[in-house]
Amino acid sequence: MMGGKSILILTSGSPASNPRMVKEANELVKRGYKIHVLYGFIVDWAYELDRAILDRVEWTAEFVGGHPESSRFIWNLNRLIEKIARRVHHRGIFKFIHSKLSLPLLIRALKQKPEAIIAHNLGALPPAYLISKWKSIPMFFDAEDFHSGESYNDTENSINRAAEERFIRHCNGISTASPLIGEAYKHIFPNLKIFTVNNCFSIEDQRPLIPIHNSHLRFAWFSQTIGNDRGLMEFLIAVADIKNQTAIHITLIGQCSDEFSATLKQSIQKASHITLDVRPPMPESEIMKVLRESHLGLALERTQPLNRDLCLTNKVFSYLLNGCQILYSNTRAQKKFQNEHPTSGRLIELDNKASIQNGVEWYLNHFSTLEDMRQKNWELSRQKLHFEREAAPWFEFIESHLAE
Repeated sequence: MMGGKSILILTSGSPASNPRMVKEANELVKRGYKIHVLYGFIVDWAYELDRAILDRVEWTAEFVGGHPESSRFIWNLNRLIEKIARRVHHRGIFKFIHSKLSLPLLIRALKQKPEAIIAHNLGALPPAYLISKWKSIPMFFDAEDFHSGESYNDTENSINRAAEERFIRHCNGISTASPLIGEAYKHIFPNLKIFTVNNCFSIEDQRPLIPIHNSHLRFAWFSQTIGNDRGLMEFLIAVADIKNQTAIHITLIGQCSDEFSATLKQSIQKASHITLDVRPPMPESEIMKVLRESHLGLALERTQPLNRDLCLTNKVFSYLLNGCQILYSNTRAQKKFQNEHPTSGRLIELDNKASIQNGVEWYLNHFSTLEDMRQKNWELSRQKLHFEREAAPWFEFIESHLAE
């Protein structure tokens, strides 16, 4: 444990929209570091949840970059700078502005005196690089996504690729949120130290597993937004046509327009045995409560854009933490994970209606043994797939640089 050394964490997200950053900051505090986080506004729901998160952590945080209502001028100015930078990202100072928060993060970070700096999200990487260079301190980056494969838009991917190539090579090391994201970055930066830190949760977050005394087969899914490209429509349409009339309850959590919510409900309108509950974003603790009351979690990632094929989202590890069996779409990352942990769930093909139906019907036919399956997933999370175990090599690597 390092006595009181300070680490500055920059994110172009916010605590509520970046739980991975929150877990990292919490663990670094446990290891004896002084942690200060700079973050900004992303969306209204996250802004409201940020306060609850910051009230219970042992690190400090500052809000930068303005707010669309309370500090509109600063907010709009940073948005304008971002728009200009996206057009001329290869020129002059604009090489160092990747998001509307890049410049505010840099300005505020200049006033800090950290002994190391960690960037979360690509927009935080340019200011982290400049601070690292000017203050001669080690720099680390958490790549939760493969950023140059995040978009369907080739121009957007090329802008991200330029930022990756410009700044990641200067990092002392990076962490990635799945083995395949790590492999993708290793291909670009063969000499870079890369650590896989899956999106696991702290063992302290796990609650006792409580049996579900309910005749319904209960599914759950959550994300920041509920949209048309999340695999949900394909799943609902397939399930609505299953001949087995066992009662099914499906809970979806996330920001959803009234129009799309109505579309989702219409897709199962003729299936009287299915109930659909669409809920707005909620604190993590409340999401976990929903999962503890569900038999199965839905991991319905698509194979495009490329990042979706490579990523392992925190959904997977949230489900395991709470004992849910998992229906995995067959992306490369999820197929690899399910092959390594075959009792954790079953693979389905999102574009194959019969495959989805077969996956759901398998659980309907094995309903009596679901509690045993839930117990095994809960134990898998507790014994192996938790953040303390997963992230230990990464934190030891950071500590080795601060000990120099």
